[in-house]
Amino acid sequence: MVHFHLIFIALNSPHCICGMLGDADHYIFSCSLTKEFHLIKPADEHKKAWFNNLLTNRQAVTKMEGAFRTSRDICDTLTQERDHN
Repeated sequence: MVHFHLIFIALNSPHCICGMLGDADHYIFSCSLTKEFHLIKPADEHKKAWFNNLLTNRQAVTKMEGAFRTSRDICDTLTQERDHN
């Protein structure tokens, strides 16, 4: 979660370049830019078990790493563009 706080500070905006709020849930479940890494969002009644098992699921961890890497790359690109203008 620290990564997303740093994005907010670096870009001075909480939004993803797709226009939606750029939080962890956005990148993991719905962002079109990280679609290849999406996880299926658990139903509310299953969230506790889903989160408890999340870090032991290697496939889910790999997908999260990919989504967060992509979001970091987006942030880096936007920061560089901002600094050049």
